[in-house]
Amino acid sequence: MVNCAYAQQPAPPPVSEDTVTRERPKKPDSLKEKFYPRAFRVGTDLITIGKDQLSKTFSGYEVNGEVDMGKYYLVVDVGNWGRSYDLHYGDYGHYQNNGNYWRAGMDINILKKDPDRNTFFFGLQYGHSSFNETAVLYITDPNFGSATKNVSNKAVTASWGELRTGLRIKVWKQFWMGYT
Repeated sequence: MVNCAYAQQPAPPPVSEDTVTRERPKKPDSLKEKFYPRAFRVGTDLITIGKDQLSKTFSGYEVNGEVDMGKYYLVVDVGNWGRSYDLHYGDYGHYQNNGNYWRAGMDINILKKDPDRNTFFFGLQYGHSSFNETAVLYITDPNFGSATKNVSNKAVTASWGELRTGLRIKVWKQFWMGYT
């Protein structure tokens, strides 16, 4: 024998308009907002500057700029690098090159809800450079004597793609540090 009982549930108490609760709108995720420029950062590569100051064979600089578009960062790097050194302590000659380059692309920040706008990112960039290189070679042969050969490669260009990752952490007020 099956016994079924149906109990009536009591009616909810009447709600006046004064006690109606309204849902508060959720704050949007800082990385899921609309795609518009929020900030602009300008930076440089400190290692390149230190290397330029301390090395006799290297000269160069790099300037970085990025536009914060929320989760996405539009990135541009511009720089100049050059090398100059003796071949085998100057016994075989001297080599030098110098060139300019730029890279442009986009990074994607995978950190969420960070009020300091720290970034851990993955990105893709396209790069292009133009450079010149020259070499002065000293040739000595016991049968034919000595000779000097000047070799140069002017107006050389190159293009490439880069997959990159990096991290930027806010250190103090409007100052971030990181690596790529």
